[in-house]
Amino acid sequence: VASNAAYSAARLHQDVDGEVVSWVHDLEYGRLRLPVPDWQLLLDVPTELAAQRAVDRAAKEADRARDAYERDTDLQRRTAAVYTGLAAANWAGPWAVVPPDIDSEELAARLSD
Repeated sequence: VASNAAYSAARLHQDVDGEVVSWVHDLEYGRLRLPVPDWQLLLDVPTELAAQRAVDRAAKEADRARDAYERDTDLQRRTAAVYTGLAAANWAGPWAVVPPDIDSEELAARLSD
């Protein structure tokens, strides 16, 4: 659900306070009655690192070309900004923001508190 909100807002050049974020929340948690998560994890990977990983993956796997989202650097930056806003607001429940090199045991302990 958060991915839908973040990418939709980014595509529409809205931020976390934009109409589409509220619309996604109302649709998915209200109308469709999806369960609100106990935790949401934001894997806080810098957009430059994510872009490089996509380029590397496409170079190594002939059948894995970068998709339209991966090729759109501005969209990726806007999406990251919306995700950061969602996490800061604890949108639809608590969030944990974790770096790309997170220790899995540390993360498990944090989530079980």
